[in-house]
Amino acid sequence: MIRYIVRRLLQGVLTFFGATFVVYALMFANQDDPLQALAGEKPIADNVRQALTERYHLNEPFIVQYGYYMKNLISGDFGKTLVGRDIGDLLWQSWPVTAQLALMAVVFAALIGITAGVVAGIRRGGIFDNITLIITLVLISIPIVVLAPLLQLFLGVQISLFPPTAGANPSFYALLLPAIVLGTGSLATYSRLTRTSVVENLRADYVRTAKAKGLTRNRVIGV
Repeated sequence: MIRYIVRRLLQGVLTFFGATFVVYALMFANQDDPLQALAGEKPIADNVRQALTERYHLNEPFIVQYGYYMKNLISGDFGKTLVGRDIGDLLWQSWPVTAQLALMAVVFAALIGITAGVVAGIRRGGIFDNITLIITLVLISIPIVVLAPLLQLFLGVQISLFPPTAGANPSFYALLLPAIVLGTGSLATYSRLTRTSVVENLRADYVRTAKAKGLTRNRVIGV
């Protein structure tokens, strides 16, 4: 067990550094003049450009810049936005709503997906099973970036069943539609996996034996 946990932790560390390296490399490859992009159309004085270049280590090689980036990231310094706001403060302000939204999406996906999977597995080959199969295939095939604006337009604007947008301090009902959208992909996966598991267990030897014993007992009692 300890070896498994250590192996998973090491894999997580490698994945973390690998993902950050790839993302930073892509950003580094696409940058033309980051200082001018930061300033917009305003001209930058030579002394200001020199100071910002030294401050952000833009005159250093790629691997050195990546080293500074990882040092700041590990130490909790996420940098600043284009308007000068600290990104760490923005994340700290946003995490309660993000956590609530993620929890609502997980509960929705698990509750609806597992329930539908169990019923579809018990009634395998029936109308509910076929309808569930079609719905899950449709949900899996539609990306969230497409499903979200469609539901926002239909349920939030045209029907006005849900608020079309959520403010800075959204209520539970305002987060319900985004939670449903986020949970649709996991819902389809939970449903299919649960359905397959139920079907496999219903075909197991111990289930057939229990059914046979139950039928025999009922016949004996009936006699």
